[in-house]
Amino acid sequence: MKKKICIFLVGIVVIAALALFVVPQIPVRRFEPVTHTMLEEDAAYDRAYNLYGKVIFKDRRKALDKFKKDYKSALEYIEDNTDYGKFNTSYKTLSEYFLYGLNGLKNRDVDNADVLNKQLHGVAVFCKTYRKSNYREYVYLP
Repeated sequence: MKKKICIFLVGIVVIAALALFVVPQIPVRRFEPVTHTMLEEDAAYDRAYNLYGKVIFKDRRKALDKFKKDYKSALEYIEDNTDYGKFNTSYKTLSEYFLYGLNGLKNRDVDNADVLNKQLHGVAVFCKTYRKSNYREYVYLP
C-alpha cells in the first residue's frame, strides 16, 4: 500500500513539473503576425502560441543567435548608455532591455536615430517574446 502511495506521489510531482517547466515551451498553434511585426520576417523568428495562448519562439536558440546579429547596434547602444550590463537571457536583463526598448530613444541627436529607434522597438518585442518562451514567466520566479 505504501509503495502505491509513493508511486502515486511521484507521478503527481512529475506531472506538476511537466506542467510548469515543459508545457510553456511547446508551440501548439500557428502564429499570425499581426501585432508583432517589429522583428524581421525570418525563419529564425518563427513564432507560435503555447498552451497558455502566449506568443513564443518555435526555436529559442535560433531566434537568439539571429537577434544578436540583427540588432547588434541597438544592443551596443543600450550597453553603452545604461548600467544594465552586457545582454544575456536572464529574466532581469530581458525585463530591463524590454523596458528600455519600449521607451525608445530619449536623445534624438544620435546618428541614424530613426533606424536605432526601430531597432530598439525590435529589442523590446524580442525580449518580451523570449521571456514568454521561458517557464519562469508562468511560475513567477525572479
